[in-house]
Amino acid sequence: MKVFLTVSITSLLFLASVQQAEPQVNTGDDPNVVTQDQRASLLFKGATIAPLAPGNDDFFVGYLAVDDAGRIVAVAPGEPPATLADATVVDATGKIILPGFVTGHNHLWQSAFRGWAPDGELYPWLETLHRSGRFFLEKGDYYAFTLHGALDQLSHGVTTSYNHSHTVGTADRLQYLEQFEAEVDAGQHFVFSYIMDHSIGPEAATNDLDAFIERAGSLPAPNPSLEVSIYGSGIWGGEENFQLEVALAKERGLTSQIHFLESSVMNENGRNEHEEFVRLVELDLLWPGLSFAHFIHTDEAMLESTANYGTAMIWNPLSNGRLASGLADIVNARKLGVRIGMGLDGQASGDISDPFENMRMGLYAIRMKYQSAKVLMPIDVLRMHTIEGAEVIGVADQVGSLEPGKWADFLIVDSRHPATGPVTNLYASLVFSFSSANVESVWVAGRKLVERGRILHIDFDAVKDDVARRVAEVKERQ
Repeated sequence: MKVFLTVSITSLLFLASVQQAEPQVNTGDDPNVVTQDQRASLLFKGATIAPLAPGNDDFFVGYLAVDDAGRIVAVAPGEPPATLADATVVDATGKIILPGFVTGHNHLWQSAFRGWAPDGELYPWLETLHRSGRFFLEKGDYYAFTLHGALDQLSHGVTTSYNHSHTVGTADRLQYLEQFEAEVDAGQHFVFSYIMDHSIGPEAATNDLDAFIERAGSLPAPNPSLEVSIYGSGIWGGEENFQLEVALAKERGLTSQIHFLESSVMNENGRNEHEEFVRLVELDLLWPGLSFAHFIHTDEAMLESTANYGTAMIWNPLSNGRLASGLADIVNARKLGVRIGMGLDGQASGDISDPFENMRMGLYAIRMKYQSAKVLMPIDVLRMHTIEGAEVIGVADQVGSLEPGKWADFLIVDSRHPATGPVTNLYASLVFSFSSANVESVWVAGRKLVERGRILHIDFDAVKDDVARRVAEVKERQ
């Protein structure tokens, strides 16, 4: 991550001095051959391991070695070499190890507001939700709600989350950034989608962004902040603002994400997103670092342009179904070469943070639409929720698959607790039969943070009590 030294006075509050440790990576020809100068502190053996590395769907019974920094040293079939004899052994015989889930579009603060507007499509639901937002601007609200959302996802096996953050009108900027502080404390790896404050002018807004990038990159190791992204808010506030956001993202090697074509109501609030898409193409604002959240109501020409520019999309089946938004044309998008990741969206629209349910919902809906079981396979949605999702949000070099040098973010899954039957086809069983209840443990950067759904590093019961109190106060203030 690049470091920028131009900061505003306000943003100086965020500066820190401890740099993230460099990964310990094998320097030999074979990344899975452990050399004498490498050490592993943890060794998982006996499991069926599905690395889900790019372009490789192989799985095997073998071992996974993790070093003190929380990075993967080796992952390979068979018995571990003698060089790993000093590591603490975790016997995972009969279990499955797979990468932690990546969710590419989320609003973590919404975890406090599940079940709201049960009869509302997108815009009535948004009105209900954002009306409540005007009443939760008390100090600590964003922090508590976001912490709850991140821990909830973690307990369901999500180890990396792209947080499409949120601010309400006149909310204090430091209060808005409580969301970032909560994610740091949650321990889940994350990408924070930073909302630029265009009201203070381009130069000051740029300085604030650069200071935030520096803050995010200088947290103590292991740093849970994988990258900063830019929330494409400028698309709603004028072409100049969005052009600035895109230019800054490209210059700084960041990604950007915008909500696009979620609702079938094209002219809601005077907007027509099909016309806006044409304008994005005219202004050369489609690029590989941009992803569209939802991207449901497209036509073939739009999908072709998206693929040609390398722009990606995040598919959110649970949320899209809950809000009756529609079903994205995943089959045609894949055929044309659009890169696709999966997201759980906000817990007030997706309601449940279970990636297994998200994969099933999406897979089954596509099969029903096409009346074919061959158009989309279990391995396809599993990849969208791991390595391909990581690629879309720009962090596939760090997470999303089990490969030497990457963070040791993984799940140990037990097919017998609760019983799901014999595993005869690994990927089919994982997607068709499993749920987050089958997740025995969740590991982030080589640390076990969840065991049988129980958060180990934070008193989650206290967090739940705090959120319940704050939501009750929000209702009283309405």
